[in-house]
Amino acid sequence: MREAACVSPGLRAIRSAHAAAKASAERERPLARPTVALQAGGGVQGPAPAAQQPTPFLPGRTWYLALSAEQTLYRAGSADAAARYRSLGRVADAEAAMAQSDALHELRLAYIAAWLADQMVSIADAAVATSREHLALVKEMADVGQMPRRDIDATDAEVAEAEQGLIRVRNGQRLARANLGRLMGRGQAVADPLADPGLQAVARSQCRPRPELALLEAQSASARSGRRLAATQRAPEVRAVATASAQPDTPLIAPTYAALGLRLTWKLLDGGASRIDQAEARARAEQLASLLEEARRSLSLQWEKAEADAEDAAAAIRTAERQVASALSALEVTLARYRERMAPEMELSGARLAVARAQGNVAQARAALQAAYADQRHAAALDTDVSQEPGS
Repeated sequence: MREAACVSPGLRAIRSAHAAAKASAERERPLARPTVALQAGGGVQGPAPAAQQPTPFLPGRTWYLALSAEQTLYRAGSADAAARYRSLGRVADAEAAMAQSDALHELRLAYIAAWLADQMVSIADAAVATSREHLALVKEMADVGQMPRRDIDATDAEVAEAEQGLIRVRNGQRLARANLGRLMGRGQAVADPLADPGLQAVARSQCRPRPELALLEAQSASARSGRRLAATQRAPEVRAVATASAQPDTPLIAPTYAALGLRLTWKLLDGGASRIDQAEARARAEQLASLLEEARRSLSLQWEKAEADAEDAAAAIRTAERQVASALSALEVTLARYRERMAPEMELSGARLAVARAQGNVAQARAALQAAYADQRHAAALDTDVSQEPGS
């Protein structure tokens, strides 16, 4: 999992989106950001009429240079703006954590599916080898007259069926590995997930707050801050304004000029815009509170289901392993009876099929157990920090 967090294209995209969201939230950060402007210009006037004497009030060449600065000193709702900025940062963090958790959970399930495909290929390989050995035995017994020749054709058909099944599971293996490679960004060897402690069951005490809950809580806090900010839209605002300029000296205008003042802006009426914004923010906050309550109940149910699935899968493994042992014993008995011409071909085929089916059930139950463990880790929010996973 730690390696996947570094090379997975999907996880890299999530990290990039998180960085973009944090940069976007930075625009809402309430800081002292003065506005500074520099203006410069000049011009040349045409010649004066011949009958008119040059006058110092209108010089032939003019220029000017002005520097102005403006800074807000007071604006109602500054504390709410700061709270809203912090909420937006938590929203970006929670969205990234939720997306990463989902991506890693998908990767775990793809890993388990690829492992299961490998197991099914091994079982199918063994089934084909067993069928071919049985075909050789049938031919040997037919050559010495202990079995009719028609059994050779029936056994050969079984070999063809086993080979067809092997092709199907190999195709499934190729697709499972391709999907894992897509999520990993390249091909990946698949080991037994039972050897990975990162996929084991977790205790309820290890649960962390799910990023979905953190996201809803941050969004709710942002909505409440936005509601209070909407109520301050018509509040007075005080700005400091500073100006300095230089231009040619004339009898009417000084060559340099500087001024410092205050500007008060008070929007008395806004056409009901603030009232509409408050109503929208209030409804949004109520919606998020309801979604938060529903999410808590849903995530609790998700944990209970994963825990129950793990218990069912563990019981299924024990049952399937006993079925394998029973099927192998039955196959040995049936094979001995078949050699003594006391068991028909159909009974032996059924015994071999029962072994393969029981072995497949074991592999599927083991994969189901690992999937349940992965669901538990997902419900416990342990997918959000792969650096804390042992052996991942």
